[in-house]
Amino acid sequence: MGLENLAAAYRRDEQTLTRQIDRFLPYAKSLTGEKRHEAYRRLSCLYEMRRDVRLTAGLLEHYYDRC
Repeated sequence: MGLENLAAAYRRDEQTLTRQIDRFLPYAKSLTGEKRHEAYRRLSCLYEMRRDVRLTAGLLEHYYDRC
């Protein structure tokens, strides 16, 4: 698998995570108390994962630009 294919896979994962966030956020907002806190912790993890995937895809897409 080349770097371009790997970057594309990371971009697809980014889109998947974005869809998960978009579906889960309204549910999290509807909760209260401890359940809401737990839901926002999960959202925080999803946001962090998406950020990492996005950064990795960018590095792979521009890997040879830096050489």
